[in-house]
Amino acid sequence: METIKPKKIIDFKPKKVIKVEPEKTEATELPQQENYYQAVGIVSGRVILDKEQGYQLDVAGKQFQLFFKKRDVSACVKFDVVNRIIVYPRFIHFPKRDEAAKLSFQVLAIENERKEGLFEQLKDNEFLLRGIWQFIPVCQTPVITILQNYNEDFKKRIKKLDDVRKCKLLKAIHAPLFWRDAIVNPFRYRKDSESQPDKYFVSIKARLDFNREAFMFDSLLGLPTTELPEGYRLSKKMKAEVLKAKKQSTTVNFQKPTTQDIKLRSQ
Repeated sequence: METIKPKKIIDFKPKKVIKVEPEKTEATELPQQENYYQAVGIVSGRVILDKEQGYQLDVAGKQFQLFFKKRDVSACVKFDVVNRIIVYPRFIHFPKRDEAAKLSFQVLAIENERKEGLFEQLKDNEFLLRGIWQFIPVCQTPVITILQNYNEDFKKRIKKLDDVRKCKLLKAIHAPLFWRDAIVNPFRYRKDSESQPDKYFVSIKARLDFNREAFMFDSLLGLPTTELPEGYRLSKKMKAEVLKAKKQSTTVNFQKPTTQDIKLRSQ
């Protein structure tokens, strides 16, 4: 009987697997979200020093209150010329929703001959805003809510303060923002619903509109996230006590210049 030789076995190797990477889009190229609250930017204008009204920033004939945390910073003001200033924005909202918020600034630094840091990074009237994108009851325009970042050292420092001082330090900034075609919806509380929509933490660059006393969206700094960083929130009880104290107080809500400030202005 004739022996049948087996046919040659050919081992077929699989073709090389080619991974197809998704095409990069504007969204996928964005950096990871920086997980902390922030509201800081640059304003420019002439600084006016009034004996009664204190320091004010004049922008196209419109004045905005300036607050200085440190007196040595106020000494750097150049009068009768345009100053570039790093500031925290401050907004006072009123009970009537159709009444615009009042804008003022806390001064951090004034530009000198050396351009560095935020002075180099940002243009005039540009701000970095990182916070919760939402509606609040006293504002028709959605806001970015910037809380005081939580950390243990700060917690220890404020522990012994009275409620009024705590409230002043921990008060959130609610910055009105016009964001056309926003990629996520601002949170809006549903009063008669058991389920609530997601809250988003957003990180953006925005331009300040002095006429509207509000921000205009410019660009994303990171992708929105539902992971909210830890921040301080004032209790309703503390808010009520502070409000009561404010009604009983006759303190003027602006920073009066010292005698030395007036002398410097007259030089």
